[in-house]
Amino acid sequence: MLPFARIMEYGNVAPEPTPTIKIRDIVAGSNALLLITEDNDLWVRGNNAYGKLGIGTDTIVNITEWTKVRSDVKLACVSNLVCVVLTVDNKIFYCGDEWFESGGSVSSKVVQWKDVTSQFSAVNLGTVREMKMTYYCVGLVTTDNRLFAKGYDNNHSFGGASSKVNAVLVASNVSKLYTSLSSTIYSSTTGGYYRSGTSTTGALGTSVNLTSYNLYSAPIFASECAVGMSTINSGILYYDTAGITRYVIAGQNSSYQLGVAIGNTSNLYSYTELTSVRDKFRDLWSDLNNSALSFAISKDGNTLYYAGTNNTLSAGDPGVAYSSTFKEVPFSFNNITKAASLGYLSIVRDSTGWYYSGDATTLYGLPSSDTFIPLPLPSAV
Repeated sequence: MLPFARIMEYGNVAPEPTPTIKIRDIVAGSNALLLITEDNDLWVRGNNAYGKLGIGTDTIVNITEWTKVRSDVKLACVSNLVCVVLTVDNKIFYCGDEWFESGGSVSSKVVQWKDVTSQFSAVNLGTVREMKMTYYCVGLVTTDNRLFAKGYDNNHSFGGASSKVNAVLVASNVSKLYTSLSSTIYSSTTGGYYRSGTSTTGALGTSVNLTSYNLYSAPIFASECAVGMSTINSGILYYDTAGITRYVIAGQNSSYQLGVAIGNTSNLYSYTELTSVRDKFRDLWSDLNNSALSFAISKDGNTLYYAGTNNTLSAGDPGVAYSSTFKEVPFSFNNITKAASLGYLSIVRDSTGWYYSGDATTLYGLPSSDTFIPLPLPSAV
């Protein structure tokens, strides 16, 4: 019998690459990020006020590394004190302020995921295609273009009664839904945009609050393009009858975020076209946005523009304090599909991956950066 021999190879052996997760989306909320994978995992990071991020406690104020909290999530959204998820088996859970569940009658901290599916009996949850939040109220758009709302609608952001203990139908013919903490806009399949909620700053193109949906029909409107919203301003991008994109703005310009040189003590109380950017943009900022900064994406998708303040480094423009007109972010992107700005962090997705810029250490545990750099992502286990 031949003696046993161990055969070994010597030299440098390349380590196995760390497997990465496949991301469906990263949702930006009020100082929090929700990462949803193609495998339906939900990872969270950021401010955990009222225990809204579902880690089982509110004693950890800021979650400074990616933490997986669920493995069954289809859609998710988060506001300042509430996080809501729709699961793959068509149930609704939430964490955070009980105002969401009680319709505003009871406020307490819910730090364990709570099933409130029974409050959505009016909705066929299997048909929900879009879900977004205001302060304490969630809106769900179904495949038959109906919009339902449920929660404490303290600013009448979905119109009607403020207490919506159970989900109610608030609109039909809804194409896309856009939200800020205090108001909503939806584009209609029949044309035009409908607005409801807080508008004392002019945020909805009027100087008065709207307690029901009110139509805004842009001049020579042909088809929708995009809407960007914050608590104090909004922008609407649409195609005119010649196929050219037009951008109208309204609201407060306290941080120069409107992109118009009217000074930072002025408000626009009706939608006004920013003619200098006509046919320049194809999309605007998304999710619950930082009210001091606006983003727009170029027609070819490769350039990001911003207007507003850069005092938290979230504009990604080193050495610049603010821009009162839309200015190119000095970074080479490739086919941007999403741009969102929170108070201390902005995120961008393009064909090559996810990037961030901002003073993101305290809230997110990320190295501060005054330019866009790759966003660290969870590793597949």
